[in-house]
Amino acid sequence: MDRIGRTLPRFLRASLGADLPFRLVLLWRHWDEIVGEEVASLGRPLGRRKTTLRIGVEDVMAMQELTFHAPDILDAVHGFLEEPVFDTVQGELLGDRHGVDAERLTIPVREKPVKPARIGSLSGKFVDNPTIAEAYRKYVEFFKEQESGKQNRNSEEDT
Repeated sequence: MDRIGRTLPRFLRASLGADLPFRLVLLWRHWDEIVGEEVASLGRPLGRRKTTLRIGVEDVMAMQELTFHAPDILDAVHGFLEEPVFDTVQGELLGDRHGVDAERLTIPVREKPVKPARIGSLSGKFVDNPTIAEAYRKYVEFFKEQESGKQNRNSEEDT
């Protein structure tokens, strides 16, 4: 049985001709292996603009060096993509930008709130302030729903 990662691009290419974005993501992720260490050390891929491959470089010396490697870069990229997608390579100063091959940060998972031992014992204390009474009622309700296994509208499982 084929994995979806192999089957989907074939289907999209054969049926719709629409698998290029998926192949570009693979290109960005495997940039170093595809273009080689020497070229990869010069710059990071920034993406594309129509038929131009945009590569971010640290300084003008790297940009000059990149122009000499442009034909080799195009050959390697077209070989990987199995079709000529780009006709030019454009070097751009990175500045504070990051290449599209940069590692993405993982978002930490928030821990579920711990239920207080005496929750609900203050229900009658907020008679004079209906806003606080309603907020406290919802607070107590949140923990009751969490205890019963029922998802509430603010739970992380919904996101």
